[in-house]
Amino acid sequence: MGMFEAVMLGDGLTRTPVPGSAGYGSATGNIAQGDAQIFVESRPFGPADQLQADVKGVLGELMHLGGRKASYTDRAFADIVHRDYPGLTTSIWPGDQNYKFHKDALRNDNHIGWSYYWHQAVNRKCF
Repeated sequence: MGMFEAVMLGDGLTRTPVPGSAGYGSATGNIAQGDAQIFVESRPFGPADQLQADVKGVLGELMHLGGRKASYTDRAFADIVHRDYPGLTTSIWPGDQNYKFHKDALRNDNHIGWSYYWHQAVNRKCF
């Protein structure tokens, strides 16, 4: 079964932020355990713009749920983008000591800086 179908079978798409969410979109749980959930925010868009935001949000958050026993962190994806696709994102690398929230990012693998970094790359590659 596909990842998206597995999430949808468990009513896993929500507009209510999951615990620890930064408020835009986030994934929690695990597909194998049947408790995977994706939060995607609702914005005051028109229907076409909301659909586009939902597609981008669900794709980005679904990728976190690809692990068999644990979810992938924003930092894990950011590391891959930084290593394999240098220059794809214009967002500052959270591992750079000049990044304003560098210390916070190093302590939190799901810090918003890691998220911005790799999600911008996904948006440039896929959309």
